[in-house]
Amino acid sequence: MKDLPIGVLCAVFAIAAITMRCAGGPLENSSSLQLSLRSGLLDVLWSYPAQEEQSTTFMVDDWAGVPDFNENISGVLATGEDGEAFHVEHPESHSWVVHHDGKPFNLSYQVTSPKDSFIGKGRTGAYQPTLIKQRALLWGHSFVLYPTSDTLFDLPVRTSISSSEYANPQASWDLNEPQPMNDVINGLLAAGDYRTIVKKIMNTPVTILASGSNWRFTDEEFVSTVGKILQLQADSMGFYPAPRLMIALMEGNDSHTGGSVGRHAMFIYPNPKNQLEDEELSTLRLISHENFHVWNGQHLHPSADHGEGYYNWFHEGVTDYVANWTLYKAGLMSDEGFVRWANNVLQEYQTSPIAFTATADDLAEHYWASSDHQRLPYVKGAAAALLIDLRMREETDGEFGLIHFVKSLAVESSPNGYQRSDLSDGLAKLSGKDWRAFLDQYVWGAEALPFERLFDKFGVSHERKSTPKFDLGYTAEGSPISGQVVHVSPDSSADKAGLHVGDQILGGSIRFGDPARKVSLMIDRDGDRHTLEYFPSVDADLINILPSKGTVQSFRRLK
Repeated sequence: MKDLPIGVLCAVFAIAAITMRCAGGPLENSSSLQLSLRSGLLDVLWSYPAQEEQSTTFMVDDWAGVPDFNENISGVLATGEDGEAFHVEHPESHSWVVHHDGKPFNLSYQVTSPKDSFIGKGRTGAYQPTLIKQRALLWGHSFVLYPTSDTLFDLPVRTSISSSEYANPQASWDLNEPQPMNDVINGLLAAGDYRTIVKKIMNTPVTILASGSNWRFTDEEFVSTVGKILQLQADSMGFYPAPRLMIALMEGNDSHTGGSVGRHAMFIYPNPKNQLEDEELSTLRLISHENFHVWNGQHLHPSADHGEGYYNWFHEGVTDYVANWTLYKAGLMSDEGFVRWANNVLQEYQTSPIAFTATADDLAEHYWASSDHQRLPYVKGAAAALLIDLRMREETDGEFGLIHFVKSLAVESSPNGYQRSDLSDGLAKLSGKDWRAFLDQYVWGAEALPFERLFDKFGVSHERKSTPKFDLGYTAEGSPISGQVVHVSPDSSADKAGLHVGDQILGGSIRFGDPARKVSLMIDRDGDRHTLEYFPSVDADLINILPSKGTVQSFRRLK
């Protein structure tokens, strides 16, 4: 950003000082946050009271795989009550240091967006600030410069939002009372042409912000189905973990779908081409998965004793199992659909190139270095959850299952998060059996999950047969559709299609787990762009569940 003239700087400082004194400046036991939205820009003004520290460091963190939120922040200025300019250092890319001599001060800056549509570019584009003409949508992670000082971080935040260009500016955190800084950082800020619907789940107000016009379902159908999923999960857990929830529904596309959850907020961006209750139930699965993360964020988060990836078999894999179990229990997924989903999980687990070598420690060490390490915890955790659920139902004569264990863990959770021993102890408490050997071998370790032995024991019909298995055929650094190729398996479909180590993948379409859907990749090789297409398939001898009467009876017991 170019240096501002002295006169402009003085005007900015004077306005900020007047704002601090007269328009909602900080009380000694709170800070204040003023957010002003306009197309393409968010103006941010924080006001903090006097403190003992002479200087304070402010940070913006990486989140959701986005390493560069800091590049959207500019014009960071600090002023005192009398308009005095305080020195601001920018020693590192993600940090700013304000030298305020312990006096009350304002901190102001601007946030811009690097994209001109919600999806943006690449795998993480949806998580960047959205400040387009029709609407704004920003996670607090993308615009909050938070103080590293506990004194200031622990102050409750009073927030006001205004906009001269967007309609109905709102936030997922309470604007009527001061709120914890974490609620702001993990919250959603929204404004614009959303269709707003409010529903109550267990007396929890749920605000749904729907956007887009290309959906193959109505707002009413979406709200009704979401309500059914949220209600069933709340009933199963015995409570809803948030005092309020904001859900933003945005349009994804063929290449990019997903979602995320914060403290009292969720956004999802399914493919608008899909119906709510199509055969794959992709939109319903996304809703169910992300909603269960509301419990993860509040009551089921792991401790920080290991790196990211170590506990993701539970955080993501068990969540995915519960998400699909929810649809099955609610009658939104048929018996055949649950068997089909389970077989997809088993197939992807059995065909992962690292499934039988990567321990939990390996996953933690290499989580962000490889798409295989990012994906395995989802399928390994979901497959392990199926076996745990079957075993618990059998050992307790149907009294307890996986959902009862998850509920117990949520109720008894420590503020510092669960540890490895909490999981084995929780399972033992409900079932009366020792689970340490199972978890040590198959979850924390890398031994192949004992499908055949346990399926035989619990009456689940199965067979081994030569099956077209999903095999992407390559590994990319980071995302498989936006990273650099670091390995191509010899004689794989990717190899035969012409993919090379060193190719930079610019985008593409991959239906993970489905060998019958073509992979389409746009690559850059030494400045030349190419499009490669191939079926990600190879024949393998895999365990498949058969939809027999015995299987259906066993699975229905899981409900």
